[in-house]
Amino acid sequence: MALDHDHSEPRYAIGIDLGTTNCALAFVDRLASGDPKSEVLSLPQYMAPGVLGSAQTLPSFLYFLAMGEEKSFEPQRTRPWEERNSQVGPESLIVPGIHARTRARETPGRVVISAKSWLASVDSNNGGSETPGVDAEQAILPWGSSEIATSEKLSPIDASAHFLLALKQAWDSQKAKFENSYRFENQDVVVTVPASFDEVAQRLTIEAARRAGFGTRLRLLEEPQAAFYRFLESEREQLTKAHPGNSPLRLLVCDMGGGTTDFSLFEIQSNNAIERIAVSDHLLLGGDNIDLALARALESKMLGPDQRLSSGQWGFLVQAARALKEDLCSSEFTMTENVDPTNSFRVAVPPEGANLFAAAMTAEMNLQEIFSLVTQGFFPDCERNESPTKRRQGLREIGLPYAVDTAVTRHLAAFLQGNPGPVDSVLFVGGSFTPTPFRQAILGNLERWQGKPVRELRQNEYDLAVARGAAVFASLKKEDKRQIRAGYSHSVYLEVREAKSRDATQYGKLLCVLPQGAEPGSRFGVALPHLKVVLEKAVQFQVFTSHNHPADRPGQTRSWSEEGFHQLAPLQTTVTLSPSLNRPAERGEKIAVALEAEINELGMLQVFLLPAGADSDSQRFELQFNLRAGAMNSREFAESGETSNSQEETIDVEKITEIVNRYFGKKIPDAVPGAKIIPSNVVRELEEAFAAPREEWSLPQLRAVWKPLNAGMSRRSRSLSHEVAWLSLAGYVLRPGYGAPLDTVRVEEVWKAFDQGLFFPKEARAKVQWWIMWRRVTGGLSAERQEKIYRSLQSTVQARSFEASENLLLAGSLERLGPERKKELGTLLIKRLQTSKVGIENIVWTLSRVGARVLLSAGPEFVLSPHEVEPWLSAIIAIDWKSPHLERVAACVVQLGRLTGERALDISPEVRSAALDWLKNSKVGSEVGAPLREVILLDAEERKARFGEVLPAGLELA
Repeated sequence: MALDHDHSEPRYAIGIDLGTTNCALAFVDRLASGDPKSEVLSLPQYMAPGVLGSAQTLPSFLYFLAMGEEKSFEPQRTRPWEERNSQVGPESLIVPGIHARTRARETPGRVVISAKSWLASVDSNNGGSETPGVDAEQAILPWGSSEIATSEKLSPIDASAHFLLALKQAWDSQKAKFENSYRFENQDVVVTVPASFDEVAQRLTIEAARRAGFGTRLRLLEEPQAAFYRFLESEREQLTKAHPGNSPLRLLVCDMGGGTTDFSLFEIQSNNAIERIAVSDHLLLGGDNIDLALARALESKMLGPDQRLSSGQWGFLVQAARALKEDLCSSEFTMTENVDPTNSFRVAVPPEGANLFAAAMTAEMNLQEIFSLVTQGFFPDCERNESPTKRRQGLREIGLPYAVDTAVTRHLAAFLQGNPGPVDSVLFVGGSFTPTPFRQAILGNLERWQGKPVRELRQNEYDLAVARGAAVFASLKKEDKRQIRAGYSHSVYLEVREAKSRDATQYGKLLCVLPQGAEPGSRFGVALPHLKVVLEKAVQFQVFTSHNHPADRPGQTRSWSEEGFHQLAPLQTTVTLSPSLNRPAERGEKIAVALEAEINELGMLQVFLLPAGADSDSQRFELQFNLRAGAMNSREFAESGETSNSQEETIDVEKITEIVNRYFGKKIPDAVPGAKIIPSNVVRELEEAFAAPREEWSLPQLRAVWKPLNAGMSRRSRSLSHEVAWLSLAGYVLRPGYGAPLDTVRVEEVWKAFDQGLFFPKEARAKVQWWIMWRRVTGGLSAERQEKIYRSLQSTVQARSFEASENLLLAGSLERLGPERKKELGTLLIKRLQTSKVGIENIVWTLSRVGARVLLSAGPEFVLSPHEVEPWLSAIIAIDWKSPHLERVAACVVQLGRLTGERALDISPEVRSAALDWLKNSKVGSEVGAPLREVILLDAEERKARFGEVLPAGLELA
């Protein structure tokens, strides 16, 4: 008998597990007879070249085809959802799935792995890192690969979109051929994410789905919830047996996948009502970490404890370790009497270089060693009051900030400390829990902590449960009583500063705007006396979340603490509420506002400003989350003076505009009798207006000069002195081209000067100031614009003129140049050092920037390969340097050889050791070489020296 069906709903409900290691798609056919159950869609994919098969999961690997291989495949284009720029060149072709996973062991440099982990690693405030945070829009994958051109690499969003696109195409090829209404975009679709994904990671997932062509009937669901829905569908009787009494039952879901580990607590009442009561913080710890641990142990066996493989060989070894782990997991390995613990497993790493006949390096590990390494490293016995280690991480592999402490049991202990009460049952989710010993370790610790048995709720599909459960959830109606009550997983707070507060080193009060447990569709208003916002200028709201204060209600305030709150990317915008005022708003005008927060039908957080007294949704202004890395946190923002209570209020904008217009305004003012207007005097007048020399101007003072200066850009044509003065001042007030709100707009404006060119192109003074200005703002320029600048100065870098020396400094500042350009420039500079002693200071400074291991304004994807830099370093230390240049050369050696802890970026131990010996023998001081011996963050003085001049006050270059 067919199920009664509401024809306003799509026939199918689809659930998707977008996994770090594997993806899966399940569905529920609402028209199936009886009680419809979830089914798994078989996913077509290449098993080998020309061999098309299918499997229930799609491995989360993307292989970039080598030239000529496309004949055996029907591959995806690199970016099928966007129009290609013809100047970029031919587009790469990629293949996802099983064949890509196989190729990862053979050519790891051509395969994207762990794309999902990058979505959760957008570092909005750099987290104390010495490098800029990863931008999920940046084409950085495959990470550290020299085999794929930068222009052809994928961003984390695009890589995730490829997997979603493959799932969508698999559906349409099997279902849509029967009826157009069955097309994927017309169905109810649920995509799962880790329970600990924050608002930014959720939005990045939605953006990936949008690029893959998903329809509007889409929402997100936490993975542990999805797994629980599948358990309720298939194993509900287990829950009945586990819960025979009338008291509530506490269920712990342990979800350890390829990239993350999540803990969620559920409470089941005697009437079978289910509520999700707690979720753990984000933890980048999963099967990938086990792979790395195995690889490190194997590397030590191959080379000894203090030696390391090259980046390329390491890629081979990690994939071999992954295959070893998957083989063991698939065979359900356990240490029992039936298993010989001495059974050994051998892995091999191919030789590096041109010698095809060199022997491969091999290592063996027996089952006992593997078992001990994984259990002791990831599932050790610990006490219930233990907490994870928080020492600084010494090694970042494949560019991801993995958890410092890999002990899952210690993270679980810390989670339960914040959620006291006994755990009655455990449901394990994720492929990492396939081996019985790992589950037993978790259960054993729980039982020891609690002094009572803990029941394991068994399910047979660790790799399919999440997709199946998501499909079940997608099929439920709102009124269905089987739904789990699980609102928003954490409380959300906005920072509010007192009007007179000047302390930028401390966070203000944290105002709760959304309570933990908020249901989709619910809306919460916060109306506080004296809460105001500034119109028509940059404002920023620092956002925090917390799992530790479930009782907080909207309007409550708390003091910030490092342990209790997680800082998100800020809400940063220029607020425009003119329609609400029924009149044009004045820049800087303050109006009273209320805050509103709600969870939309996607399950996403939205925050709005509402003018006091307004009662219409049309009058609301949405505050958009910053999805890109590099935004200033609230301490930096407050210090920069861009907030409503900032130092900018003390700037006399009219006075500044009047001064700048005196030199670059539309009309040349009447000169004082007997006086002559000298454009360079504009700086002296501004110093008088600010009551400070220009070296002490604050960031808001610097940026305040730009607006009238921009308006007078074309007036630099009045004379050579006007052009020189304008270029000098423009570069100075905009340096380094980023770091303050709206700097992207300012950089767009100043770029118009490049298109205009010089008005006095033959004058040396103008040309020098031209290059200095672009050097000062280059940090805010895109890779395409930096390439354009390099082409314009390329012909002069070999000259010996003063202008050419400025060109060198500018070239060194172009951190987003491609590797070919950097290699070309570095090779030229080495030859100059070997043949001439003219301009040594500028040459070594430029070399230190071109080959630096840690960049100032660009991400790690723009760091030149160590293989290219090592010959430069060897050539530098082979030169007989005299004392006048020794310190600067030593500084260059340090930047070229600096340890980052990232294998793909660090030079070889042999070259670094030679550099350390040279530093020691050159008598510049042993402390200078410290960054070559251990990972040390760049301090303010180093940043200042590498940038080339004093930086604006309050600006953090990280």
